[in-house]
Amino acid sequence: MGIGDDAAIVDLGGPAVLSTDASIEGVHFRRSFAPLDVLARRAVHAAASDLAAMGAHPSALLISLGIPSDVGDAEFDALIEGFARASSELGMPIVGGNLSTASELGITTTVIGRDVDCQLLRSGAMVGDSVYLTGPVGGAALGLAALLDGRTDPTDPFVRAWTSPVARFDASSRMRGLASSAIDVSDGLSADLAHVLEASHVGATIDLDAIPVFADFHERCASEGRSSDALLLGGGEDYELIFTAARADLDGGLATRIGRIDAELGLRTTRSGRTTSISPRGHEHR
Repeated sequence: MGIGDDAAIVDLGGPAVLSTDASIEGVHFRRSFAPLDVLARRAVHAAASDLAAMGAHPSALLISLGIPSDVGDAEFDALIEGFARASSELGMPIVGGNLSTASELGITTTVIGRDVDCQLLRSGAMVGDSVYLTGPVGGAALGLAALLDGRTDPTDPFVRAWTSPVARFDASSRMRGLASSAIDVSDGLSADLAHVLEASHVGATIDLDAIPVFADFHERCASEGRSSDALLLGGGEDYELIFTAARADLDGGLATRIGRIDAELGLRTTRSGRTTSISPRGHEHR
């Protein structure tokens, strides 16, 4: 399987799952957002999330660094500490990479997973399936807004949602044999779900009030004059998983049912009995 899913599946004497992700200073992050060990850890989990969305076992990673001249020894050591922490958390040894000078700090992470004969692709959603979400969304977008405003308090749960995501291998391991399709929420719920709908040639209806949120999410949106629906549907960078499955309910707190797959193409939302067609939208790096 090549381009068109969260990762490629390649036969290397057995199925290997491969993906790569770039995190570039000034585009994806600013050094002022958090200590470099935190940003390094984040980059690895963001890349590894693609493997989780494919239902793969994490195996190894390679990291290429572009280092500007103003990064000193202490900062470089902090980067390495962050990579090592993520490597330990995910059980993915760092097996190689590259180091070069650059005008801006750049982290490119290549992740390698093992297939488990139960590939979770974007193309498997079927009419009648339910749509599930493994955790709250919108929080990372609020955190990014705070960081862009210079509010970098690491105890702020929304800032932490952006700086410290977790690749959801705990959920993907339980989805194998259950989910018909899956994708991670990197660009935004509606944008990422739209990729599944396009690949599967189906549509979906999402219950806005069913989408799980962080505590005080709506209050924070109101106090900052932000649309909570816009952040829920298009905030991005939460790295939770969206998946579809034939079952209408799941035991054990694996995920929240937020909608259904329809024969009618396109994406719709519903609230209080009113259904509205929407255009998918997602986070744009700037």
